[in-house]
Amino acid sequence: MKARIHKGQMKSFLAIMAVVMAALLIQIAILTAFLNQRSRSWEKSVFEDYAQSLAKSFATDSYDIESLMAECYEQASTNDKVSGLLFHAETGEIIASYGFSRTGEGLPSLEASDAETTEVKMLITKYAHNEERQGKEKFKDQMMTLPVWTIQTNSQDGILQVASETIRLRIPKDVKGNQVTGIIQFRTGDKLILAVDVLTYNPQTYLLTRTIFERFGWILLFSAILSLLIAAVAVFFISRRAQRYTNGMESALKIASQTETDQIQLPKAETMEQISINNSIMRLLSSLMQTKKARKSWLRNLSHDLKTPVASIQLLLEGMADGVFPTNLDTVSKARIELAILSARLDRMSTFSNLEDSIKEPVIESFPASSLSETLKTAFDKKGSRLCFSGDQTQISANAQLITLALYELASNALSASDDMVFIDYQGPKRIEVRNRGTLPKDCDILDIWERGDEGRNSSGNGLGISIVQQVMRLHNGSLTVVQSGDSVVASMSW
Repeated sequence: MKARIHKGQMKSFLAIMAVVMAALLIQIAILTAFLNQRSRSWEKSVFEDYAQSLAKSFATDSYDIESLMAECYEQASTNDKVSGLLFHAETGEIIASYGFSRTGEGLPSLEASDAETTEVKMLITKYAHNEERQGKEKFKDQMMTLPVWTIQTNSQDGILQVASETIRLRIPKDVKGNQVTGIIQFRTGDKLILAVDVLTYNPQTYLLTRTIFERFGWILLFSAILSLLIAAVAVFFISRRAQRYTNGMESALKIASQTETDQIQLPKAETMEQISINNSIMRLLSSLMQTKKARKSWLRNLSHDLKTPVASIQLLLEGMADGVFPTNLDTVSKARIELAILSARLDRMSTFSNLEDSIKEPVIESFPASSLSETLKTAFDKKGSRLCFSGDQTQISANAQLITLALYELASNALSASDDMVFIDYQGPKRIEVRNRGTLPKDCDILDIWERGDEGRNSSGNGLGISIVQQVMRLHNGSLTVVQSGDSVVASMSW
């Protein structure tokens, strides 16, 4: 038992912790995506500020490469958010560099005429100007989509043209492509003079915000671990409480299944759901106990009902053998009557069993209600004169054989209940009502298979009439209701 309790509690604990972990990971993913988006916006803003300041710094309309590089150096030195610059000649080769990468590594300043491209985003391009120096290069070519700002050097206003282009860019191997925020091109007319790759810090590497983000990372990690620990403790106690209820319910139901009693001790309910479960189980146990008692009573009655005609036949046969009863047609007729009663009761039990086992939908047909009336009058012979029908012109939509059987059982119960008239009303194609004078008992459910009918219906019989009707209604997807209406009992079939 202890092993099962531990295993069950561990399953509950792990399941809830998995949900908590998933929720925490989703929150971290959302926060990370937000920070990355804000970081990209921050980098874009730094690049745009630098490009605009560079465009405004032009004083003349005549620049050579050296003076352009010097101007870029000067503007970058006054902007501490720009980490470095890479200068490209018209051919794309890196001719100089300034500053550092985003992570603080120094940028190489040698030329990259012997560079070899590397595989980036499924792009594989290899070339070299000097075959002997392959493998010693410090640069790589990489495809990137970046903002490209163009400054016209032959204009005092430094006219800017902004575009987003996907280009093959040569960068140092130690520099990741995402560290290049944008490109500034200096042109005279359509001729490219110089291209500058601008490397910027981001909030995680910028001096004034780096400490904040580092501490934020540690705080986030600490809070995540603390949250998991608090959740683990809370989940442990919650799962243990839930497991305690589950174990108590297991023990109670085990006792209930092994004994014939509804007096069992259910575990204490602490939530509305557990209270509802406890109440439902107690009602179920009470209903099962009533069903057991009713079944035993019904079996005793059934045994008596079957033994009565058997004993009568046996008595007649023994009496004829001993000479107590004359062996004549009258005595044989009495034995035949008792045998017919026994046969009828066995037939009704067989009918009920067949209906209960049937799952096939019946064949539905349309027929006049008057045919049902004539069949009932003929079946009940003299008692049929106490049947009063209304709505004979109604067309009934049902299986004729099964509805006839069901209506016969209801009429038989009603005729046996009293000596007054029995009223049968065809209220529609799929509804029939049977009314007779009588009173329903207060302490039994007439619709229960094991219960007998109302107090007036206390003649011998095995109590299968109502159950047969219920099975017919089940096959028609309908229902049977029996209610007290004034001094009458009303049974209604609807399907």
